[in-house]
Amino acid sequence: MEHREVVIIGAGISGIGAACNIERKSKGTDYVILEGREAIGGTWDLFRYPGIRSDSDMHTFSFDFRPWRKSKRLASGEDIRSYLADVVEEFGLRRKIRFGHRIESVEWNSETAQWTVSGTRNGTEQFTLTARFLVMATGYYNYEKGYRPDFDGMEDFKGVVADPQFWPEDLDYSGKKVALIGSGATAVTIVPAMADKAAHVTMIQRSPSYVFNWPVNDKTAGLLIDWLPGQLGARLVRGRNLALNNVIFALCQRYPQMMRRFFLRHMTGLLGGDRAYTEQHFNPRYNPWEQRLCSTVGNDLFGAIRDGKASVKTDHIDRITETGIRLKSGEEVEADIIVPATGLKLRFFGGMKMIRDGVELASGQLTSYRGLMFANVPNLVYFVGYTNNPWTAKADMIAHYLTRVLNHMRRTGQRIVVPELDESRADALPMLKLTSGYVQRGSDLLPKIAQDEPFRVYQNPYKDWFFIRNSRLKDGVLRFSKNLPRTKAATRPADISGIAAE
Repeated sequence: MEHREVVIIGAGISGIGAACNIERKSKGTDYVILEGREAIGGTWDLFRYPGIRSDSDMHTFSFDFRPWRKSKRLASGEDIRSYLADVVEEFGLRRKIRFGHRIESVEWNSETAQWTVSGTRNGTEQFTLTARFLVMATGYYNYEKGYRPDFDGMEDFKGVVADPQFWPEDLDYSGKKVALIGSGATAVTIVPAMADKAAHVTMIQRSPSYVFNWPVNDKTAGLLIDWLPGQLGARLVRGRNLALNNVIFALCQRYPQMMRRFFLRHMTGLLGGDRAYTEQHFNPRYNPWEQRLCSTVGNDLFGAIRDGKASVKTDHIDRITETGIRLKSGEEVEADIIVPATGLKLRFFGGMKMIRDGVELASGQLTSYRGLMFANVPNLVYFVGYTNNPWTAKADMIAHYLTRVLNHMRRTGQRIVVPELDESRADALPMLKLTSGYVQRGSDLLPKIAQDEPFRVYQNPYKDWFFIRNSRLKDGVLRFSKNLPRTKAATRPADISGIAAE
């Protein structure tokens, strides 16, 4: 049976970042990347709907070791895929990636002190390999199925239903009437992108989101990157943008009413001073950053509304009809195309089974150690990014921590590392504090956190600089050993979490 020192599951942002850090800081590590799809990029290769882009600025979304050197602030999906392809080429990772490998289960055996990874290759062929260390870079979204409410009458609709997660490649929406259901980041992106060609796009929402607009290009960033030597300019821009993200988040937490007024004024200005439209359609029922803040670029969304290419209806849906969507108010929105941008479904471990000494571990029963390992689960690091900062800012630190652990184990001859936690502890807290629908629907699937260090998880890269990147490995909780006695089966394994808000 094939054996590897490290197996990385997933060739998206996190998996590529982990591999690059191993290549840079833990040379000689025998590793392989297993990817279920046929391309790198994860989410950024899966989603192909019009306007797909990151809502985090690319100067902080890019890896710290490979900074974004353009002035363009919010990168498109194509930009991100191209960037990742360049990184893979630069670090020679293609030879390490095995595509078409879908993992069904990973199982830890304390007697052999290794993981067994099992799944299918190219759809049918079974494969099994063993690994000393496992890196879970699968994210927490369900790639096979998104979330869609059970709308009455959907089967009666005579037009096209275009799911953002599985966008039809040949869909021509030129001159078509489009009704989009949703108000989150996906909706805010799709509406202006489709409005350029469609006859009209109507965004139907039950409740609005806070939206902040960014300029297309960051002129200051462009000057710093062009004029300062090496990577100094890019690093200064990255630091500035991270600081700005965290100042905004902190102000929203401490002064929610003040920031609410700020965002409402901001959106009213983007609408050309139409306060009545803001009050009716962009006046969220929650405080800023209780759910994710949506981003637009170049005032594309509000510009489309001002130009009459798009409009918003804030109401509940009564049913889908043959020709569109009937609202509770009785108004009917005519549509040739319906886009249900109604959210994502959570799924931890990428849908695979995780087993420890014969006992399957439920993700919702695990507790996080520093937001990167699971308590009482040996030789495993997992990736979950920030909710209020670019995913990569956290992934970079986790990948750095991974190489520290691998180097320490190689240097000292240790075979096993595990964060120890008394499983009887009852102070498990939710992993995410966001009130977003996808979080609430999947709350039971998410790992937990504890109140105290090092089982607490922060949404702050400056704190994580100390608690992750520069923390002591020997902290009294993380135990290294050459052997680990077989553990007794437990009905409630340790808790874990990956991204709980502070």
